[in-house]
Amino acid sequence: MDGKWELKKEKNGIKVYTATKSGTSFRKCKATCTMKADLKDYVDFVRNPINYKKYSNKIESVKVIKKTEKSVFYYLKIDMPWPVYNRDGVYELQTITLTDKKAILKSKAHPTLLPEQTGYVRVKEATTLHSVTVDGDKINIHYEAFTDPNGAVPAWASNSYLVDGPISNLTEVKKAIGK
Repeated sequence: MDGKWELKKEKNGIKVYTATKSGTSFRKCKATCTMKADLKDYVDFVRNPINYKKYSNKIESVKVIKKTEKSVFYYLKIDMPWPVYNRDGVYELQTITLTDKKAILKSKAHPTLLPEQTGYVRVKEATTLHSVTVDGDKINIHYEAFTDPNGAVPAWASNSYLVDGPISNLTEVKKAIGK
């Protein structure tokens, strides 16, 4: 059974929580915030993985593999702090729900979709959830993520990004699409 969410940090109106996840020593995270923005702008921003490099300095490169009306498959390389090996991953982001008032986007790793690359450790398990609702001229964002980075990763490296990453990312999204 997964653990209870614990508030770890609050900054710029963004709250980040972590919890244990059953079956693994890695934690999952949840971030919530409200921003003055259009739902369509948020969805368009997230559905374009090329934007991910704009808000995360950990992403070395990102490439869209295939895009359909409901899914985007992409490959990205992640720069990790020494002594951790850099990671790469292949992901699918799906649009589950999209109305004028609500969007639900989910992603998951597809580690065997492309051959593994020399010099990178392939992320084999990762999921995200973006649940976004409209509230007047604002949107309420509920974001959850879990990544098992595969291989040896010190807790400090994984956990520092688990809390600071969502704050940095959502702050940059707010700058990019906020009104």
